[in-house]
Amino acid sequence: MEPYDCEKAKLIVREMTELLALYLVRKRVVTKQVVLTINYDRTSITLSGKGRTAKENEYTVTKNRIELSETEIDRLNQKLSLIADAIKNGEHPMAAITYFMPDHLKAGGQYETVTDRVKKVDAFSAKVALEHKEGAAGLHKEISIADILEIRSKLTDSMDDDCFISYYPSL
Repeated sequence: MEPYDCEKAKLIVREMTELLALYLVRKRVVTKQVVLTINYDRTSITLSGKGRTAKENEYTVTKNRIELSETEIDRLNQKLSLIADAIKNGEHPMAAITYFMPDHLKAGGQYETVTDRVKKVDAFSAKVALEHKEGAAGLHKEISIADILEIRSKLTDSMDDDCFISYYPSL
């Protein structure tokens, strides 16, 4: 499957939104919120200076887990260590965590990004607990550290600069 260019992606999203709206009207259902999740193909992203820019016309849905390099794993561990240190100091930093959600019916899955305050980084269970509670039991959302692709936070954004040099032991 080829990635869609921007105009085709906009057309598809518009058509899907219109179909959903018509479906809701036909069923006489009201909703407060409709969520659209758009994934990207990490291989279509290039590093440019401090920020990332996507190559034009190269967007696609990620279906397979992306294997991180040792350097990328070390960088994630450093970010998790910074967040864990902040939690020890009484802070609960806001973070956007992109992680792999396996499809339990077939091979593969998708990447999702959740933005929330980090409640706990548990190296023993290898999970990150967020402030958000979910389910009937009201448990904090937990993300397996092995499933994390990226962490973005004011606390850790300086690490994405090429000139950041520091050492934090792995979790």
